[in-house]
Amino acid sequence: VGGGGVVGGGAGGAAGGAGGTCCSAAACGCETVAGPPVLSYVGGGCGDYIQETTYKYVGCGVGDFEVISQRKKNFTCLYVSGGVGVLVLVILVVLLLLPQSTSTTTPLTTAAPYDCNVGFENWQDGWSIAKKQWCCDQQGKGCTTTPAPTPPPTTQPPTMPPT
Repeated sequence: VGGGGVVGGGAGGAAGGAGGTCCSAAACGCETVAGPPVLSYVGGGCGDYIQETTYKYVGCGVGDFEVISQRKKNFTCLYVSGGVGVLVLVILVVLLLLPQSTSTTTPLTTAAPYDCNVGFENWQDGWSIAKKQWCCDQQGKGCTTTPAPTPPPTTQPPTMPPT
């Protein structure tokens, strides 16, 4: 079997040969190395070393221990994603609270209170007094008396200055 490795005692130093690390890929890119690697229990048959008075390399996947590095949590991912989330929320609230532009397909006109063409044949008996008054004032229909035409303005001859 090619290669070999020796792990030191108290200082936790390690030197590896062909064994390598077969289970040491970090699942999250947000973890960073916090210190020197230490020998830790990783489960039955998952490691490269076996515990004895001295440590001896027995091959990948045979022992119960493996040299793994300690991880320190880095919360940068959490801070950045939280900031982006708050920014998106603020933009949504601003967009929802802005006044919407009003667009219509019909022209804006004020509706007349009365249609003077409806029932004009019987306006004297069929129209209310208010309709008669409005139609007379606005369109000249339904008047009880024909309104007199307005006389043209009279002009006075200019006065002569005293001589």
